[in-house]
Amino acid sequence: MKLGFISDIHIDRGKNHKETDFLNTLSAYINDKEIDEVYIGGDISNHYEKTIRFVEKLQALSGCKIYFVPGNHDYWEPKQERKHTLSIHDTFKSHPQSLLNKSLMVKKDTAIVGHIGWYNHAYHDPAFTEDQLERGRYKLVTWQDKVRLDWQTTDKEVSKTFAQETMETLDQVMKKHTPKNIILLTHVITIPEFTIPMPHRVFDFFNAYIATDDYLPFYQNYPIKTSIMGHVHIRHQIHHGNQHFISNSLAYEREWRNNDLYHEIDHAMYIIEV
Repeated sequence: MKLGFISDIHIDRGKNHKETDFLNTLSAYINDKEIDEVYIGGDISNHYEKTIRFVEKLQALSGCKIYFVPGNHDYWEPKQERKHTLSIHDTFKSHPQSLLNKSLMVKKDTAIVGHIGWYNHAYHDPAFTEDQLERGRYKLVTWQDKVRLDWQTTDKEVSKTFAQETMETLDQVMKKHTPKNIILLTHVITIPEFTIPMPHRVFDFFNAYIATDDYLPFYQNYPIKTSIMGHVHIRHQIHHGNQHFISNSLAYEREWRNNDLYHEIDHAMYIIEV
């Protein structure tokens, strides 16, 4: 079985490529590579209804099973409107293609566990206070999650809650199936190596919204051999012992190396055969 992983496809942020381009090109790529299941690590679009519509269309068009965890962008609503973040989260959890709080056995000894995760201000210049980070405004720039979604609690509490949910899913799959290999899929970065190196004139502050350290114990306590994440818009891989960490965002069109969508998908997609 061939599994494909990609993140941060941002179907509604390009000037030259529209939603139909992403739909048709991804479908063609999936069929060219004969991928059996695709897992999208969030930031599909800037609205939950568009995200859900896209994953449903992609599954129908490609004939491939499409799963996803949402990213922060998938929860966004217009700044001036009342926020429904918690109900959107429930909508994602109940969708059959969503991996929120779920696990899938893809082989007798291999499980996939998914969650969005959430940043907890673990990495930033210590000159910034927690109050500053929770407000999310720096040099006239506002971290858009602060005005486009509302968890009704702090970032640190959201991170703890989501890490606890992930741990419960890990415990459940270990108890029921005892896999020897777990693939962990998150949107948010879970290791410090994938944050932006500091000092940095922008990310001294905004690194606070990139990663969480609440997931670090999981890599010691569970047989997670592969951990795949997005959010930070880099494509990079590292190994720690027998564990493989992958960041593989497609990212914004303006960040691509060239304007060939198929080529960029090919460069970002991580394929595993199990």
